[in-house]
Amino acid sequence: MNTPMQFPASAESKNGINVDWSAHASAGASDLVCGIPKEFGGPGTGLSPEDLFISALLNCYIATFKVIAQNSKIEFASIAGSGVLTLDKDANGETWFTEALLKLQVTGAANAERTQRLMER
Repeated sequence: MNTPMQFPASAESKNGINVDWSAHASAGASDLVCGIPKEFGGPGTGLSPEDLFISALLNCYIATFKVIAQNSKIEFASIAGSGVLTLDKDANGETWFTEALLKLQVTGAANAERTQRLMER
């Protein structure tokens, strides 16, 4: 693996919280429609930064699992997951991400014990 690696992204939006915008990440990927979620007074019609954040965490875990599994010769049929990102206020009324919960399931593992150890790394 050669480092450093760079992963470019771009976005552009017109004024107003009810206006979705287009974002682009990485060469060859499709544009994403992004927007302000209903919880923040927007229309909720595009992917919010919060949606993208939890999706990034989930897909980073899956990608890392796949690379380490292949390098460790751990065979499995599939990996699937879901995630929930919680935004809450602290005692001072400041808004923070308080929890990112990922649930993952690996099916068809040739060696369940080794696969479980890898998932817990």
